[in-house]
Amino acid sequence: MPSPKRKRKNRATAAAPGGRRPSSAARPASPSRPASPADASRQPPAQPAVSPRDAVRITALSLISAGKARLDEGDYENAVAEYEHAIIVDETIALAYRNRSNIASAYAGRGNVRLAVAEPDFEGARADYRRAGDISSISRAHLQLPPQALTPASEAIVKAGSGDHQGAIAEYTKVIALASNAAEVYVERGNAKRALGDLDGALADYSHAVMLRPGAAEPFYNRGNIRGDMADYLGAILDYDIALERDPGFLPAYSSRGNMKRCAGDYEGAIADCDAAIAINPHFAAPYNNRCAAKAQIGDYESALADCERSIALNPREASAYLNRGALKERLDYPDAALADYDRAITMKPDYAKAYYNRSLVKERQGDDQGAALDRARALRIDPALADAAPNPYDAGDPESD
Repeated sequence: MPSPKRKRKNRATAAAPGGRRPSSAARPASPSRPASPADASRQPPAQPAVSPRDAVRITALSLISAGKARLDEGDYENAVAEYEHAIIVDETIALAYRNRSNIASAYAGRGNVRLAVAEPDFEGARADYRRAGDISSISRAHLQLPPQALTPASEAIVKAGSGDHQGAIAEYTKVIALASNAAEVYVERGNAKRALGDLDGALADYSHAVMLRPGAAEPFYNRGNIRGDMADYLGAILDYDIALERDPGFLPAYSSRGNMKRCAGDYEGAIADCDAAIAINPHFAAPYNNRCAAKAQIGDYESALADCERSIALNPREASAYLNRGALKERLDYPDAALADYDRAITMKPDYAKAYYNRSLVKERQGDDQGAALDRARALRIDPALADAAPNPYDAGDPESD
């Protein structure tokens, strides 16, 4: 992406050493009156010199902050300009001082901008994230929270575990105020926002975590999940690609990427990713469920059914596996067995719109018009988007439920 040109107005930058106006303590005393010890004691103390290293750090941080602000405002052109200025400043000077975190954040930030525009630059974003990962220290220890942040952090964990996601968000926000570079806390707050359906808020938190830890797999994986929720399948696939580059053994990323490829119509690619996940751990249920859905899309129903059975045997708590098996049984002309699976899925997940919709179709074919109408009404009440077009009858497994 070419660097946009714009005029910069009154940008405050750190003064170079020796660039300050001399303090009054350094000026000679007036010739009309000799200086006294009392005069010296009244002078303000001289400010310590700003080192070249600190000057660069301050400048880069201010540019990165400005870039994030522009990105949050939707001003993508100027966001890129801020990040590229930070990259120029930091690459030419800061790397010599091993001050690598700022430039990694700048590259990751520019990658975020490349994905946020109307026509995303996936390859440019991929290159920026790779560069950020090369620069950052992947093996560094996780940030230790300051002592005053431990109480709200503990409260947040308790509230999130009890389902009080709004309360958890409030506590995580307190932690962030005390430790603004704690990437893991942004991820956890993003998880709470996702649970409440605040997809934009979750995406913002995950993207900030990517900037703070561009060399780690988890922030990209989490952001891939939220992009999938938002039907941004190509963006999700890119995030999973980066997560797997960071950690080639990251099993959930294979399964989730396979599901996104299925949603994007790449069924063979989806099956290959699920195969890779199963090769890593054959006792992980989600890739069997996702492979079942992908095989069903290409008409390989018997093999798909075997994958569904295996998924349910490994994790009988996953509602989508029963939905997928029900859709396959319906396809193979076992309507009563299909209804039983849809009933089970709805019992496990009472707000499962797709299960109500699928069940309505079976009831309609069996002549139960009243039952079909009630199920369809429930489905549309939960998810009005189902009215726009007949939904894909299959669904994805949740890697986090295993």
